[in-house]
Amino acid sequence: MTATFDELREEILSLCADLDARTDGRNVPHTAERLRQAAARLTDGKLVVILCGEFKRGKSTLLNALLDLRIPLFPVAPTPKTRLITSVAYGETEQYFAKVTGPDGATERKPITREDIETYVGEPDHAGSADHADAVMVEILLPDRRLKSGLVLMDTPGVGGIHPVHSKITEHVLPTADAIVFVASVTEPLREAELDFLYAAGTLMRASDTRDGLLVALNMIDTRTDYADLLTETRRRVAERTGRTLAQTPVLPVSGLHKMHYLDTGDKAFLEESGISELEAALWKQLADRRIRVLLGGTLAAVEETANAMVNPLRAEEASLRDRTGRRLAELEEETTASHARLVRLREESAQWRTDIHEQLAELGREMTQRASRIFDEIWQRGETELLAQEWYLTRPARLEQQLNSEFALAMSGVDEWGGRRATAIQQECAARCGLKLSTTVLRHTAAVSIVSLPSFQTLKAKTRKIRHDVPETRKTIGGGYVSRTGGKPNLLQRGAMAIAKELGKGAERVTAKMVGVSYMPETTITSGAGSYYTTGKEGISPAKLSKRRAELLEVLREARPRQHRTTVAAVAEQIEDFTEAITAEMDSLIAQELETLDNTLPLLEQARTRTETEARSRLSELAAEQQPFVAALQAVGRLSEEVEELPGTDS
Repeated sequence: MTATFDELREEILSLCADLDARTDGRNVPHTAERLRQAAARLTDGKLVVILCGEFKRGKSTLLNALLDLRIPLFPVAPTPKTRLITSVAYGETEQYFAKVTGPDGATERKPITREDIETYVGEPDHAGSADHADAVMVEILLPDRRLKSGLVLMDTPGVGGIHPVHSKITEHVLPTADAIVFVASVTEPLREAELDFLYAAGTLMRASDTRDGLLVALNMIDTRTDYADLLTETRRRVAERTGRTLAQTPVLPVSGLHKMHYLDTGDKAFLEESGISELEAALWKQLADRRIRVLLGGTLAAVEETANAMVNPLRAEEASLRDRTGRRLAELEEETTASHARLVRLREESAQWRTDIHEQLAELGREMTQRASRIFDEIWQRGETELLAQEWYLTRPARLEQQLNSEFALAMSGVDEWGGRRATAIQQECAARCGLKLSTTVLRHTAAVSIVSLPSFQTLKAKTRKIRHDVPETRKTIGGGYVSRTGGKPNLLQRGAMAIAKELGKGAERVTAKMVGVSYMPETTITSGAGSYYTTGKEGISPAKLSKRRAELLEVLREARPRQHRTTVAAVAEQIEDFTEAITAEMDSLIAQELETLDNTLPLLEQARTRTETEARSRLSELAAEQQPFVAALQAVGRLSEEVEELPGTDS
């Protein structure tokens, strides 16, 4: 059976701990430190999953369901309820914290109770909520084994809803996500605000040159059975807005409510109908594709690096002892001395690899600037045409500012991710040219991007007018009877004839009334008199006003473009500087480690030269035992590497 991420992670960390213990007393400080850093990256590594979407889509219910919370932790309401990011991570005990901003601007972590959660994350206009304006996030720790591997789930405010700040909060954390679950609903098609958000998420993927990272959950399938057409249409519109093909656009029908029913009743039919298992499988596949291989594979590479650094001096000593002619010893001493001299040259400030790194990263900086500019031009063009054609943005320019800033920020994050991958490749190629083997690492730096700031525009509101409605008198029938056509009461003959006809039915009644000369006269009463009332109607905003506003905004946007280009160039330059510093530090560390290994090898070779044959045999027996744990570690690395490749999703 294929091992899980959690199982592999624990086994790799155990391997790290065993090797770390064996570094004691062996004069390998650089080797030990690199191993500890790799283990720390895996220990602290987070798999961040963000749930986002418009309000009333069931995000909070879905998150409660994903965490098997029979008693919901996340507020559920028919109106926008969540106003802060709420994160859930592993803790030995269940704990709750609010991150609040103090008077000095610093953020502190404040313990709260479970009952306090709603008062912090809820909008102040909700019953039970409070205006905790200083709160920026709520953190929840749960002793849930599924979170122990570093999985972090985040519930976010709605996007594009009645509270614009919600979108800002959500889009701020999106670049940190390893996977995004966008929650839509079968209760209604995707709204324009949701599609704009998806466009921004698509910009992030296009800028980073990736096509994964986004799942769409079509929630609330418990409310209707005929959602097949909506599912198809949702997939089409998401693919269109994110720039992906239909095959690259997973839209999964789910019901958080059905999963909650399963938790309450234990009825597995609810679990099967919920679709949650399929969502979880798709989510872990996506995490494996984007993050798990780097987390596990990078640490395995560091384990292999450490084991080789520890065992290679012992292997050299063994080889020299087995060849009593002395030829092999001389070869090993020559090779070790030459390698030592090569590494000393690599360590020098004048080493060619340092110049190569600067030149290649400078070229990468130019490519990143070009990539950012190209994608930014697309956003500017969309803003000046598509967005400025919509009354939604013209009437309230703050919405335009928010949308453009979201797209710019996510695009820059995507360019940063792309640049980080390219810088990592440059680092790997440089190490290979220098004859060094580098652990798998991914460089990342979040660059700032200029923010579009629109002047204060007055909100355009449609004019209203009073409309008069005239209402006629209304009457209600309360009875009635027959009268003769002369207007008086029916005579005896007429009354008798009508009594007989009544017994025969309505048809006979009508014929008889005509024959005997009577008519039916209803009796009515007035229920309301004649009168009038007024309503308020909107005339709409005049085309002239909208055209004027469009021209004003277009002028502001065109003035902002050159400023953003200058800011982008400066931001990329800062990234390249950080990449250069990180790569140089990593190369220096790797060179120091290999020098350390050689420094430990040379004394062993010198000792081998002076040993007698009896001493050599005894030492060979000791060497076999000393090498065994490192050989076992290398064998474990090979096996675990294969298992990492077999994890669902690591085939792409």
